[in-house]
Amino acid sequence: MEQTDLIYADSETSSDLLYACGFSAPDPFIYFALTSGEKGIIVSPLEQNRAEKECHSDITVFGYDDFTGVATPRTELLIAAMARRFKILQFRVPQNFPLLLTEKVRAIGL
Repeated sequence: MEQTDLIYADSETSSDLLYACGFSAPDPFIYFALTSGEKGIIVSPLEQNRAEKECHSDITVFGYDDFTGVATPRTELLIAAMARRFKILQFRVPQNFPLLLTEKVRAIGL
């Protein structure tokens, strides 16, 4: 089974994330690359307009409200909503992916 790439970090300290999307942000956000080739990020409403201007042209920028009705949703719930929307069962994450977030996502069933 192929896996969707998933990064949760800030792009000011994660060169992988900055390279992948072109958006520089001091706060962590979600980046994903589907096996179909579609790539996207999920950012807070405060960063959405700037992300749309800075991201590479092949990146779709999503806001929290595209996945949940909550203004500041928990990250694991955003990931779960994204997984449901795109029918993702497994993720491939970088070595420095937060362990606590990994455990929370696994507890959801991913």
